Amino acid sequence: MDRRRKTIKSITKSPEKREGIDRINQFARSEVKRIFLGLKKTEKLVFGHTHQPFINTNVANTGSWVSDAKEQNTYIEIENGKMKLRKF
Repeated sequence: MDRRRKTIKSITKSPEKREGIDRINQFARSEVKRIFLGLKKTEKLVFGHTHQPFINTNVANTGSWVSDAKEQNTYIEIENGKMKLRKF
């Protein structure tokens, strides 16, 4: 199978079955990303699209608004510097 077809086949799988998704989630939840990205301990990082929403100290993942996600329609609310995971 050529590289293009292999890529298309990979990205059309459900998120839990995609190659490398576990490594992405491990990195997202680790302290390494803060150092890797040059974030100060007081800074917050909000990102999404790994289909697994979470809040972990100063890091938040909004998840993804797709029907194949385990937890759907989530977003992050930040009020007075505190992050909360909310459902729409």
